[in-house]
Amino acid sequence: QSMALYLKEVASYAPELPFYYYHTMLSRLDMSATSILEAVEAIDGIANMAGVKFNHHDLFDYQCASQVAGGKYDIVFGVDEFFAGALALGAQGFIGSTYNYSAELYHKVWKAFDRGDWKSVEHFMDKVCRSVALLVKYGGLAAGKVMMQVQGVDCGDPRPPLAALNPDDKDAILKEISSILAEN
Repeated sequence: QSMALYLKEVASYAPELPFYYYHTMLSRLDMSATSILEAVEAIDGIANMAGVKFNHHDLFDYQCASQVAGGKYDIVFGVDEFFAGALALGAQGFIGSTYNYSAELYHKVWKAFDRGDWKSVEHFMDKVCRSVALLVKYGGLAAGKVMMQVQGVDCGDPRPPLAALNPDDKDAILKEISSILAEN
């Protein structure tokens, strides 16, 4: 209940805006999104709570959270490399960093999923996983900023304390992500 009360306080600072709780495994919080939403319901809700940005590998929790209070909360999925799995559970909304530079790839996954073309889903998800592995290999945010250049957007280097990548690494990232996205 303390988490629900905390979220209620945070949401109260901008009551005119929809409030989304960011459920991320990086916080190391030992609570499911489902239990948090149930706790919110137990305190009679949060007036402007719209849903959860679900950024966790626990697809069981995702599925359960999407059913809390009759499915009234928008549970937006955010683990890019689990995109197809989330589609299989009925996800309709997605927020993820790799969508910024490879949205077309995710649309291909979604279209193949909708037509039941599992071979294409697997093929395109392999490309997704390779692009995520590239992101992880080079440290996440700094690499993601470089990858945005494939869309013509130069985001510059990350702010300290994150380190900028050297020019050779930036070139290697751009070459590899361009290759991944150019494949059929």
